[in-house]
Amino acid sequence: MLNIPETIHQFNKDRDARLLPRKYAQMAANPLSFFRGCCHLFYHTIQQESFLYQSPIVWSCGDLHLENFGSYKGHNSLTYFDINDFDESLLGPALWELVRITTSIFLATDLLHFKRTEQQHFVKLFLKQYTTTLQTGNPRLLERDFAQGPVRDFMKKLSGRKQKDIFKGRVKKQKGKLVLDTNSKKALPINPIKKESLMHDLQNWLDIHHYHGKVLDIAHRIAGTGSLGMERYIVLSESSAKDKKKKYRLWDLKKAVPSATASFTTSPQPKWNNEAHRIVSIQQRMQAFSPAFLTAMELDQTAFVLKQLQPSEDKIDFASLGHKPKKVIKILENIAQLLAWAQIRSGGRQGSSITDDLITFSQEKGWQKNLMTYTEDLSEQMNQHHQSFTKAHQDGFFINRIR
Repeated sequence: MLNIPETIHQFNKDRDARLLPRKYAQMAANPLSFFRGCCHLFYHTIQQESFLYQSPIVWSCGDLHLENFGSYKGHNSLTYFDINDFDESLLGPALWELVRITTSIFLATDLLHFKRTEQQHFVKLFLKQYTTTLQTGNPRLLERDFAQGPVRDFMKKLSGRKQKDIFKGRVKKQKGKLVLDTNSKKALPINPIKKESLMHDLQNWLDIHHYHGKVLDIAHRIAGTGSLGMERYIVLSESSAKDKKKKYRLWDLKKAVPSATASFTTSPQPKWNNEAHRIVSIQQRMQAFSPAFLTAMELDQTAFVLKQLQPSEDKIDFASLGHKPKKVIKILENIAQLLAWAQIRSGGRQGSSITDDLITFSQEKGWQKNLMTYTEDLSEQMNQHHQSFTKAHQDGFFINRIR
């Protein structure tokens, strides 16, 4: 039998010790947060389920759950809403994505105190919208005018947000200069030697690749649940001296590591230049428009993904919706469309199934019934795993092992 606490400890043991207590506290908060924080454990649990492999091979987010959708701005400064986390992305069975997202629907709606019959109804509606969208064979994008309820509100909020709103709590003035606020809940200071080296290497990379501007400051970024404790930075830069008026920008710089799902898939994977190249390539295939400045880079032989900062609050916080079925349904319909469009858009690339295969899959009925039954049982198993984790957390299992 799998030892849940030990499995989680082994997976996280090399992460930043300052942030691990925070990650474990977030995971202990409720089953959905736990689910978000242990993608590797989820795939370990489902790997023996044979029917999941009997589906088209698609490009996958790899960590698809309700709170990995959010709004962001593209290079054109327009606002988009889409899947927005591709750290675990890879080529895999379509049902892997569906079993993870539908399990998260059960866990999230359980938090909102919906009855099991209501939860089943939500999942059925999600699958109906997903299959109906696949059958069109047409990859669209979610425009604000056609988004519904909370998703439309998300996009509207971001469209009207000013730079000062993003800088609040992240940037401060010190001796007349802008610096990152490392006393906030959003950033931690870096070792001075490491900081100097990072700033130097990043500046060189930006200069070589004609990203005009100057790196002013860098700090450890605190964000997410699953990735909390990984090597991740927030970067402050200013525009080139050639600009009449200086502009400041915040970047997200995140170390790229192998997908936690890679050891469980049987699908042959392309040979990527590095892990950052994998993440960025798949993200660009699946999204209609990607976040501004999304780039794969290497600094001192370490792969990183660089992009314009996307605040954590731009992601769906499902628990905040309350017991409001209409809001839940509107969100589920939108994200079902986004998933189907992403699979169609990225189809036929380096081993992924073509649109005709996805349409045939969407018309088959047997897998949907199997998925419903399996996902219900799986959500209960995740609840049990969460209980084992929480007991170990309360007993000091993790804090005693943090170096």
